[in-house]
Amino acid sequence: MPLSSTERLLYRITCPSCGKASEKTVARLIGKRRVSCNTPGCRKPIDLQSPYHRALVQKLEQQCADLDALAAKRDQLS
Repeated sequence: MPLSSTERLLYRITCPSCGKASEKTVARLIGKRRVSCNTPGCRKPIDLQSPYHRALVQKLEQQCADLDALAAKRDQLS
């Protein structure tokens, strides 16, 4: 079964503690309150409930659903 867009699309998120950016798939961010920084020696939580992150993850989720619907429509027309 092919991966959905939310499982493929990467979101670059910056840790407020160390300032390093890491990439997470959108699917791993949906419904989460926080994720841990990937930087060795930091591992501090990154809050996903800030208005910015919450709005951005929701928008990315909607766009992924639109992409998946478009791909499914293309497959039906083929």
